[in-house]
Amino acid sequence: MSYAQWRAATAAVAELRRTHESSQEERERQRRARADEREREEQRARQRDREAQVQEDQAERAARSQALASLPFLGDDVFVVIATHMDVQGLGRLECAAARFWRKTVAGGAAGAAEVWSVANEAARRQLSTLRTEPRTVGFPFDGRGTLPWLRQLRRAELWLGPLRFSQVATGVTVSEDGARV
Repeated sequence: MSYAQWRAATAAVAELRRTHESSQEERERQRRARADEREREEQRARQRDREAQVQEDQAERAARSQALASLPFLGDDVFVVIATHMDVQGLGRLECAAARFWRKTVAGGAAGAAEVWSVANEAARRQLSTLRTEPRTVGFPFDGRGTLPWLRQLRRAELWLGPLRFSQVATGVTVSEDGARV
């Protein structure tokens, strides 16, 4: 091989190497461009998903509020009627359960005067008014003036109406566990 042929072959190899490197660089650029385009498309898809989720949440909240608005409002009178079937301990717990039950919101009448009571106190007042008509409460000192809270009066009435238990007995008398004389 002559020097000229060798020189031409080297130039051809260098040219092939340059075209090969440039084609690799071009392929690498195209690969990066495709990866960037995929990343942008994924970001757009995530953004669309977030927007769809926000719209779903807003629609769900609107449907929930519409459903709640369509429900009938349970006034305090309904709760008073329910509470009249509770004992004193349950009424005390009811007052502790939520502010709605201890705030004075229910109009009730004590001795002909319109007064405002809490749900629990109005329920206790109604229970006491039904107890007054029973023969077994004859002699119980009801406070109709309202100087004592109705719950306290109902507690006293429950103690008054409860079973009799002896705490002290005379010598020579034995009492069983349930308070009966033996």
